[in-house]
Amino acid sequence: MFFLFFLTLLNFFLALLFIIFPPLPSAKDELQIRNKLSLYTIALDTKSFTLLDQVFTPDVVIDYRALDASILYGLPVVKTYLVKSLTGFVTQHTLSSTVVEATDQKGNVNSTVYLVANYLGQGNLTGSAAYVYGRYLDAWTKQNGDWKSKTRTLELFPPGIAGNLAVLSTPN
Repeated sequence: MFFLFFLTLLNFFLALLFIIFPPLPSAKDELQIRNKLSLYTIALDTKSFTLLDQVFTPDVVIDYRALDASILYGLPVVKTYLVKSLTGFVTQHTLSSTVVEATDQKGNVNSTVYLVANYLGQGNLTGSAAYVYGRYLDAWTKQNGDWKSKTRTLELFPPGIAGNLAVLSTPN
């Protein structure tokens, strides 16, 4: 009788632990998400915007209000915004500290990644650069074995945007 009570109590506490501390995504899942984060920066820097289809869900919601933009709804809107924003600029987006973590028992995963977006001056601004400092906060969903971001928020860190700001006003 005591043994049965002990097993019931143990099962209760184990279930409680899984609620409080959701399981981590598998190493394979985490690697895929990290690769998708990197693929985003490659898409922007090479202006290969079709790569974004591999990173975001078709109904993605992206909050770029930190850049005086708006909330963008849907991948076609996101692509249009990025094409207009980056055409004519030479950029290098660099990612650093990254955390990928499960948020619940349903398989939802969030990531946080720090970034520096470098805008490199051309022509009479060669040697100058402007920098955007911040982090991306993503919520990921797994569809047919493939992880894609369903929401992204850009948060800027002080100073936010720095360097020679003339670089940002003169696309080539």
